[in-house]
Amino acid sequence: DMTDRQGLQPDKENCLCQAMTQEEIAQRLGLTRVTVARHLRQLKALKLIAYQFRRIIILNKESLEKTLL
Repeated sequence: DMTDRQGLQPDKENCLCQAMTQEEIAQRLGLTRVTVARHLRQLKALKLIAYQFRRIIILNKESLEKTLL
């Protein structure tokens, strides 16, 4: 498990744990799956989120909010 290797302990405040595929996220946002995947990779590279199968963990909420606004 990726989060275990990184020493992360996801909780209700920093984990988007609703099981959703990238395709489902894209449909809800009116985007393509490719666009969603690209943005998730960018946010991961900035160390703002970690993700694995259907789970996104927010690593730095304040910076994430600034980046997205």
